[in-house]
Amino acid sequence: MGIISYNETPLKKIILEGITTISTDFQLMGKQTAQLILENAKEHIEVPFYLTLRASL
Repeated sequence: MGIISYNETPLKKIILEGITTISTDFQLMGKQTAQLILENAKEHIEVPFYLTLRASL
């Protein structure tokens, strides 16, 4: 049995020698959101997510 958590935070690198996380690219999501606002556009945009394997699995 193991632990998987959503959204990467600095604390998750330390707790239990590291907790595995699934997280999106928040910086990219912010840039794309700002661009849509500036262009007054409405779109569905795919934002990648990442799996960071750590000792919790």
